[in-house]
Amino acid sequence: MIEQHKPILETSMIIKDHIKVLERKNNQGREDYIKRLYTYFKRHTAYTDLIHIVLGLGIGFIIAGGVFYKWGIVFLLIGISGHVYAFFKRK
Repeated sequence: MIEQHKPILETSMIIKDHIKVLERKNNQGREDYIKRLYTYFKRHTAYTDLIHIVLGLGIGFIIAGGVFYKWGIVFLLIGISGHVYAFFKRK
């Protein structure tokens, strides 16, 4: 009975190996992304503080709701775009 299932077991082992390789590649991409952001933010602390204060205000305005909801969206967009800028900025 084990002989009948041998091709299936071999195939499943190959699939598991491919999944491990893909997971390693995905984790490496995330680590590079985070390292790149941390490097920029470490060098530009005032910019880091500003962006995170803006994000905090955006979240606070959204939680407050009502009239402040629109301002919350604006502040969140500014904060997110600040992170995107930091990612693409070269030194």
